[in-house]
Amino acid sequence: MKIILFGIYLLLFCSSHLIAQSKDVKGNDLYLEIGGNGGIFSVNYERETVKNLNIRLGFSEFPEGGSSNSGSHLDYYSLVLLMANYLVRFSNENSSCLEIGIGGVANLVEYTASGGIGPEISVGYRYSPIEGGIMFQIAVTPLITTNDGVFPWAGISIGYKF
Repeated sequence: MKIILFGIYLLLFCSSHLIAQSKDVKGNDLYLEIGGNGGIFSVNYERETVKNLNIRLGFSEFPEGGSSNSGSHLDYYSLVLLMANYLVRFSNENSSCLEIGIGGVANLVEYTASGGIGPEISVGYRYSPIEGGIMFQIAVTPLITTNDGVFPWAGISIGYKF
């Protein structure tokens, strides 16, 4: 009888330990964002560094209409985003969460003017399955400029969590 109880104890202890480990697995998100922190669109990768805290790296390039002395052409902005996003899950087993993010965007190449770095913030809703799969988010991501102030902006994203 003691051997059976000891066996049941080991089984329960080991299985709960394995379940706890599976929930602590770090997540990766790869997604496309329309609007949002990257301007018109951006491609983003996020990695969970500690529980519910993700580091985001994104890239965006989009044209700006313009002209030069040599004739009409398009100038391009190349942006790199680096952000920290904290996910507040509505429950431990829930894939829905509130996302709060802060970071910066660097203008790497602007062919007609000097590059720069600007602050970025975001607040929104994210559906991110704990075990992986299709994820999406919608967020308010105001544009913050040093010269013109703050402008309302938002973005929507879809991608895959693995």
